[in-house]
This record gives sequence, structure tokens and C-alpha cells, in this order.
Amino acid sequence: MRNIRDVLRLKLEARLSHERIAASLDISKSVAAKYVGLAGAAGLDWPTIQTLSDTALERRVVQGRLDRPSHYVLPDYGRVHQELQRKGMTLMLLCEEHVAAHPGQPTYRYSQFCERWPMRCISGCTSSVRKFQMDRRPPR
Repeated sequence: MRNIRDVLRLKLEARLSHERIAASLDISKSVAAKYVGLAGAAGLDWPTIQTLSDTALERRVVQGRLDRPSHYVLPDYGRVHQELQRKGMTLMLLCEEHVAAHPGQPTYRYSQFCERWPMRCISGCTSSVRKFQMDRRPPR
């Protein structure tokens, strides 16, 4: 359950610290700070907050977080597996190709591309897993 209105009331009207707000509402300090920060970014002050319903307040405060893409264009991991069999092919190159093939669309960057690839890897691709581990090894 969200206590957005209570957090903002205690911060803006009672002028309590995040620590005291967290203790009084039984939430963490970081949650209290997050709600105060999001409300500040949304340009909300206490008189405006009082006029909003709980649903409208939540929508205004959390709206900035909803603007982030929730669906990314997934790579074809079967093709990734096949391409890694070629000499000189690395996950870095495949990731760059994937990003270039989908301009303007949300795609995973290299770190997430690499993190998600072994989870999709079919059984028996040990040579590709070794290549994946070599590709991720830090330079000496």
C-alpha cells in the first residue's frame, strides 16, 4: 500500500525528516525520500496535493517512472548462438548489430545482452559458453 499522501504531508506540512517520516509510517527512509523526490520532480506543493484524489496523486508522482520503456526488442538468441560459432564473432559485435538493426526502439545494451544470453542458451552450447566467458574477461 502506498502512503504517498501521508509521506508528503509529513514532509511538506509537518517538516519532518525522512527518518522520522519512515519511523512514523513504518516504511524505509529510502521510500520516504523517493516519494518526496518524485513529488518535487513533478512540481507538486502541499496546496496542490490537497486538491488531488489519491489516484490522481499517485499518477502524478509515479508518472515519471512509467515513461521508461517496459518492453525491449529481444535479440534472436538462436541466431546469436549460431553466429558465435563463426571465427572472430563476439557478443559485443552481435549486441552492436542488434542495436543498429533497431534504431529508435528500446534494446538491451551490452551488459544486459550478455546477462540474458546464457539464460536462453540451448543445452549443449558449451563452446559458446566458453566464448562468452572469454568475451566478458577483463583486459589485462
